[in-house]
Amino acid sequence: FLMIRSTPTLDPSAPLLRDSRVPRAFRDAAAAALAKPDLDLADRLVHEGLSIAPGNPDLGNVADRVRRAREERVGLGRR
Repeated sequence: FLMIRSTPTLDPSAPLLRDSRVPRAFRDAAAAALAKPDLDLADRLVHEGLSIAPGNPDLGNVADRVRRAREERVGLGRR
């Protein structure tokens, strides 16, 4: 069986999108994924969060941490 995952779409004018808890929840989930480390999941969560809250500094900080973790992983692979 082929399962298709649907992604719900949000109305850009939905009040929830202006709620400061939403980007915070994405930040926290991305940071938790980064700690595992599940860099792919952390990266997806950061990008989803930034699509809702572009320019959010907290999400940007986690995005930088994900990027550095990827760079470190690549660097370790070269040794």
